[in-house]
Amino acid sequence: MITRDDALALDAADPLRAFRDRFHIPDPSVIYLDGNSLGMPPRRTLERLTEVFHDDWATGLIRSWDHWLDMPQRVGDVLAPLILSLIHISEPTRLLSISYAVFCLKKKKKQQEHIRRTSSNAPTL
Repeated sequence: MITRDDALALDAADPLRAFRDRFHIPDPSVIYLDGNSLGMPPRRTLERLTEVFHDDWATGLIRSWDHWLDMPQRVGDVLAPLILSLIHISEPTRLLSISYAVFCLKKKKKQQEHIRRTSSNAPTL
């Protein structure tokens, strides 16, 4: 049977131990094992949110939209090739579905290249 001392020794020797310091853990006595949760927030995320609120939103106000509005497209452009590369093609039906999805993504991108936002058509509250 593994004792508490054994567990502490394993924790101390864990090569991933240093990553724990990257997270905001308000109560170190809490053992959080919920697999359907975002988990403890990374410290860098909290720092970045503060930067966005202070430097972008609070300072830039409506001008902040200039780089926020197209962010979903930019993130999608980065993630799409990664996600598509992770799909394991193991059967003809799946290959056809993936080919069709790629076709639709490319077609949508070409259509969106013709849509441009200007100061006269920017969204307002």
